[in-house]
Amino acid sequence: MANITQYSNEQRYEAAIMWATTGVMSQVARALDIPETTLSSWKREWPEWDDVIADVRTEKALEHRQAYSRLVDKSLRAAERGIDKLDGQKLTANDIKALVITGAASTDKIRLADNQPTRITATDSSTQSVLAFLETIGKKYRDAKEVVVIEQVIDETEEPS
Repeated sequence: MANITQYSNEQRYEAAIMWATTGVMSQVARALDIPETTLSSWKREWPEWDDVIADVRTEKALEHRQAYSRLVDKSLRAAERGIDKLDGQKLTANDIKALVITGAASTDKIRLADNQPTRITATDSSTQSVLAFLETIGKKYRDAKEVVVIEQVIDETEEPS
């Protein structure tokens, strides 16, 4: 355990944080110019190592959940606005579909990060409200897509002047 006393606590914390974010000990060793054997020793013997790793992973998981939540909110709001104002100048039906898929995929990512199933099988009020919202968007998308197809068919049947 002599290696622990040759370096400052700040260096050990920095190494643990870097390892928690990269997962590659050789990369940490190169970046900090600390022998990989020393880092491995810290990982095995330094009592705070696991605590630092857990803290970093918890913080990063929260950041990811928040980022995915923002993405879900933005995607679904934009999709709903686009569906409500679908006029050829705004979002196309394919744009809206992509936004809804982005929202759905991000929702799955959040649920996975929280160790929750990605398939909604419960019938509690929170899942019912999300399900109702997604069904509403899906119906609006289908209706908007039908309008676009009908307008295209009408435009194609008009005779040139």
